[in-house]
Amino acid sequence: MEKLLVKVLLNNKIEKMMQESRERMNTADEYLRQDNADLEELERRYENLNIHSGMKRIIEDYMACMRSHEERVSELSYYSGIVDDIKLMKSMGVLVAPQKL
Repeated sequence: MEKLLVKVLLNNKIEKMMQESRERMNTADEYLRQDNADLEELERRYENLNIHSGMKRIIEDYMACMRSHEERVSELSYYSGIVDDIKLMKSMGVLVAPQKL
């Protein structure tokens, strides 16, 4: 039970770190700021398209799937980076496992 609690707390901490990283990137990175502005403009233009609602639904589903896929890839990359960092620190002797009492 204690391991599960530690795992949940660690996952919550990582999620918070990821959210903070996203927020920093959204404001700090020039290209990401431009992409965000472009997305807003394209969304406005998309909403004004005169196309059948069935077509809009297909496009929206496609965009949602792409967004979901990219978010998952980003999350997995982030987790992989953390694991790699821990392995590297352990191999360098910087990080050691706690001793059991």
